Amino acid sequence: MRASASGAAEAVAGANDVLAAFTGDLGDVAARALHAERTRVAMVAEIERFAAFTTKRVMREPPWLGIVRREWQDACVVDRTGVARLVVARARVVRIERSTLGAALPALVEDATAFGDVGRALPDCSLVYGSRVVDFSGLGEAAQIVALAEEELQGVDGAEAVLVVLGARAA
Repeated sequence: MRASASGAAEAVAGANDVLAAFTGDLGDVAARALHAERTRVAMVAEIERFAAFTTKRVMREPPWLGIVRREWQDACVVDRTGVARLVVARARVVRIERSTLGAALPALVEDATAFGDVGRALPDCSLVYGSRVVDFSGLGEAAQIVALAEEELQGVDGAEAVLVVLGARAA
């Protein structure tokens, strides 16, 4: 089992001064992190210290015929200091209140779960809230993700917005 959290920007002395100092376009930061043109990147969710952006990807299979067209979105979460803190391929971003996360997260994980010949593959799941990015990637059961998310968010106000970033994996 693996779970990790990061909050280094908050730990830096004077982090609030840095928050006020960044005047660039967060979309430009996301575009660079996603290796996409700025015009193809759109903000899909925003909370106090973070903004989430996505870009649409398209691939034709087989490439020489282009019979099947596959589409997906890649996502990038940028903090207010202008740092790309999370980049996820084949992602879905959901903004949800803390109070409803416990009930909604199992369905979100199940919807993003891939099924194949050898079983199922849970999505990579990350939570973004406050000044933290918490990564629950690689866990074996949806119940583990939900339990760790509930533990991580214990003490967080029920009205606070949380970003759930789910990255599809191949089964």
